[in-house]
Amino acid sequence: MVSSSMLVLVSQKKMEDTLQQIEQALKNNPDDFYKWIEYVEYFEKQEDKNATRNAYESLLTQYPLLYGYWKKYAELETTLGRLDEAKQVYERGINTVYSVDLWTYYCVFIAEKSQDLQEIRKFVMLHFLYQFFYFFL
Repeated sequence: MVSSSMLVLVSQKKMEDTLQQIEQALKNNPDDFYKWIEYVEYFEKQEDKNATRNAYESLLTQYPLLYGYWKKYAELETTLGRLDEAKQVYERGINTVYSVDLWTYYCVFIAEKSQDLQEIRKFVMLHFLYQFFYFFL
């Protein structure tokens, strides 16, 4: 009969091997989009927040136009209570990719987390201006 600690060790070894395979594939071909997604998902499943943060940084350095991952990254920071960092991630994202969706998420974030009514008004107005220029000009 196999003990539960032995199963855990085998599972950990398998996970480490998987990570090594992904990292080697990325080293061989850093433009492999699907391996980058697999890399991020690996850390998301591990629930290692620092490693997940680093994976988001790496992915977004390689593929900066993935607005959904800017959002996921900002949400990670928010769940960790790192609101200033979440705001910085949103700002980096909206300065990198033109996405009405990302702007909307950013405005909702500001509206929910900010206590400054002036700041909320400013971001809502900026959002409407952004949409206007994006769609009509």
